[in-house]
Amino acid sequence: MKRFSTILGTIWVSMLIGFAAPVPAAEPIRIGAIFSVTGPASFLGEPERNTAKMLEEEINKAGGLLGRKIELIVYDDESDTTKAVTAVDRLVKRDRVVAVIGPSTSGSTLAIVPKIEEAQIPLVSCAAARKIVEPVRRWVFKVAASDILAARKIFADLKQRDLTKVAILTASDAYGAGGREDIKEIAPQMGIALVADEFGSIAGLVTMNDVMEAIVGEFPSQGERAKPVVKKRDDGSWLIDAMIDLDAVEKALPGFRFDGGAHSEYQTLAGFVVKTLGHVPKEGETFEAQGYIFEVLDMDRHRVDKVLVMQVKPAPQPSQS
Repeated sequence: MKRFSTILGTIWVSMLIGFAAPVPAAEPIRIGAIFSVTGPASFLGEPERNTAKMLEEEINKAGGLLGRKIELIVYDDESDTTKAVTAVDRLVKRDRVVAVIGPSTSGSTLAIVPKIEEAQIPLVSCAAARKIVEPVRRWVFKVAASDILAARKIFADLKQRDLTKVAILTASDAYGAGGREDIKEIAPQMGIALVADEFGSIAGLVTMNDVMEAIVGEFPSQGERAKPVVKKRDDGSWLIDAMIDLDAVEKALPGFRFDGGAHSEYQTLAGFVVKTLGHVPKEGETFEAQGYIFEVLDMDRHRVDKVLVMQVKPAPQPSQS
C-alpha cells in the first residue's frame, strides 16, 4: 500500500508542475493502470490492482486530488508485453488518461515506454529493471528498487559469510536479462566469482533440484548414486566416478588420505577436485596431490563426472658405486 501511495504522490506532483494535460473541471482525473492480473506474473499484478482500487476509493472519500475525484481505469495485460502495448494505446487514445501506473513487469514496462514518451504523460512503473529509468527519461518513473541494489545486498551478505563463489540462473525475459547484467557488473567489484552462468527460460513447476541441475548438470538417480564406480585399469590407473565419497577414494588409492577438515568442506571426489583447482574445471585439467595425478576426464555441464587417477612413478635412484 505504501508503494501505491508513493505512485499516486508522484502523479500528483507531476500534475502540479504541469506534466499532465489540463482536464475540464467537471470531469474526474482519469489515471490509467496496466497490471498483470492474470498470467504468470499475476502474483504481482492482482495485489497491485486490488491495492490501487482500494486507494482510489479512499482518496475519493477524502475529497479526491486537487479538489476532483479520480477515476482509475485498469487493464489486465495477462503478463503479455504485446497486450500491454495494446492497453497503453487504449488508455492514451480512447480513455485520455493523464498518467499511467504499471505495468507489473520489466518487459511490459520497457515495451510501452516509446508510447508513453510519444504521448508525453507520466508513467510510474511497478517493475524493478534498472533499464526502465536509465538513461533518465522525462516521462518515466518507477518505485521498485533497482536490481543492482538487491544484488549488492546479496553479495555483501555472502561476503560476510565468507562465500565468494556463486552460480546464477536467470530467465530470458527483460527482468532476468537486466538482473544478469547487474550481477555480472558488480560481482568482480565485490570480490565474487561467478562459477556458472545459465541464461534461459523456466516454465512450469520448478524445484530446487531442477535449478541445481540446470546449473551443474543432471544428477544421478538414486540407483546410480548407490553404485559409484572405481575401476582399476590394466595400466595401473583408476577411473573413478566423481560422485564417490571420500572414504571410498581413500580405500581405492593406497596411502592417500584427505586432511581432517575435508569432510566439512566437501563430501565427494568432485568436491575435492573443485576445491583443489579453485574453479569449475574443464575436461583435461590435471593436478597432483600426495603422489597421484588427478585428471578431469569427463564433465556433465558444470559437474565433474569422471576422474582418472594415476600414481606418480618415483624417480629412479642413482646407483651407488
